[in-house]
Amino acid sequence: MHCSPSLNSRRINGTAGTLAICRSKMREISVNPLNGVTEVLDFEEDGKIHVYQKEDVSGVIERCKQAQNDGTADRGIKKNLWCWASIPTTIYYELIKKGLDPGNPNTSMKRLEAEMKQNYSNFLLTRKNVY
Repeated sequence: MHCSPSLNSRRINGTAGTLAICRSKMREISVNPLNGVTEVLDFEEDGKIHVYQKEDVSGVIERCKQAQNDGTADRGIKKNLWCWASIPTTIYYELIKKGLDPGNPNTSMKRLEAEMKQNYSNFLLTRKNVY
């Protein structure tokens, strides 16, 4: 990674070599073309480095809002088709950190639904109680 002198750069020596740090901006280090998740390096003034993921979920939110408004998922739930949320990758990992793995059959669906309603309601496909 190269930083021009005008970007207030400095070097940190590590076991893997030398890394140039540009404090004036964050650096995208990878983009997953399958799910659109971007990993970003963020450099703080005190030398700490944060790696985080970001994802454009605006399309998912729009589709969920449409499903809530037109009742698409409600009709499916009545037929035992239980698609009640659309969870983006970054939110999925946040839920796992909270001990709620949507892909694990042992996860309490009542707890998962409560968490989704409280913190991630934009990703629900229905306003009805599911569990």
